Amino acid sequence: MKEHLWHKVATSLSSVIYEDPNKFTNILELSYKHLPMHLKPCFLYSGAFKEDEEMSLKELTRRWVGEGFIKKEEGKNSEDVAYEYLVDLIDRSLIQVSKRTSLGRVKTCNVHDLLYDMCLRIGEEQNFLKEVKSFKRPKIYNWSDENISISALTQLKRLVNVRYLVIPFIVRQMEKFHKLEFLYVQNVTEVEIPNFLLQMVNLRHMIFKGYSRFSKSCIRRVTEDEIFQIYNLQSISNLKISNKMEGEILRCSPNLCKLKCSLEEFQDLSFLNRLESLRLTFPPNYVTHLISLPLNLRKLTLVSFYMSREQAKIIGRLPNLIVLKLQGDSFEGNQWNTTEGEFQQLKVLKLSSVHDTKWNASCDPFPRLEQLVLKYCNLEKIPSSFCDIPTLNMIGVHYCRQSVVESAMQIEEEQRDMGNEELQVIISSYT
Repeated sequence: MKEHLWHKVATSLSSVIYEDPNKFTNILELSYKHLPMHLKPCFLYSGAFKEDEEMSLKELTRRWVGEGFIKKEEGKNSEDVAYEYLVDLIDRSLIQVSKRTSLGRVKTCNVHDLLYDMCLRIGEEQNFLKEVKSFKRPKIYNWSDENISISALTQLKRLVNVRYLVIPFIVRQMEKFHKLEFLYVQNVTEVEIPNFLLQMVNLRHMIFKGYSRFSKSCIRRVTEDEIFQIYNLQSISNLKISNKMEGEILRCSPNLCKLKCSLEEFQDLSFLNRLESLRLTFPPNYVTHLISLPLNLRKLTLVSFYMSREQAKIIGRLPNLIVLKLQGDSFEGNQWNTTEGEFQQLKVLKLSSVHDTKWNASCDPFPRLEQLVLKYCNLEKIPSSFCDIPTLNMIGVHYCRQSVVESAMQIEEEQRDMGNEELQVIISSYT
């Protein structure tokens, strides 16, 4: 029961293992041999990453889906099933969690050196990793570090079965990729989304590093009441919408779950009934009002947004909202009034560079809040009602005025008096 003895055990075990790792090869391989069949390729795929590399959850699970490792389950999308596979591998101690999100989900993960070597060895023996690295039967292709030449374009034409594609820009040869499910365009400048991309029935994720916008031919098609075939699309990132007709194209994607876009004109997005994650960016100093938002939203990020009192109430009453992030936003009358009955499910609230604002929180508007993070915010203080939130476990105050720091410390003291020993207050200041 003594801690120093466990340290001694850990030290002695580590030294024995690293003296002769081959001694434990058979023991480690038992962990692999006892895996269910559907988890074996997912685990071996770790060898396709660099040693000690932190694997992004999104990239790893999407690659599993692209490779066809994930079984279809009724009522679940492939990414959710892939996440369950990952958790199973973590529970079996074959994959380690590196970072978690603010809600406790896995964000990045890695594989221990000994297990990584085992992945490479078994993958080599089974011709598993050779296939991935040589692209003999390509389902995944990554040209992020390669300039596409004429010969490369000729090769690109042959990838008719590709499911996961990372490419510097959109090319016409992609039109025949009827099985494409995940597209990541690493564009630097703004690109146009062509008609053929919105006709890919299997496309589920469309991500652009730089901004993108729908081409004129896409807009013309919608104007003529023609329908695009993007009903399987689940996420679009870094889309720019300048007018109502561009927004109408999104009506062709009823299963959209995640959207990151820049709005230059008012849009009613309430028709996106399945949308769970939304990030909206607005032009600086542009005053706009959102009349309504999808009721299923679980995560909402607003950047450079002008918050009217009416709009603040609409957001506060979103029934499923768990995460709210406000970045560079301003409030009507320089006041944010939160009242009882609002933000009933909110667990994470992050405010960054919020303009000069007085925050009034009457009664208990955040009954389930767990994390509050303020960064570069010009607020007077944190409302005293935060002293009465029993679920609060973290307050982060980074580079805010002293009165905000003092209010955070006061909340910590009162929470301690009520028996909440879990609350952590993290302060970062300029001095």
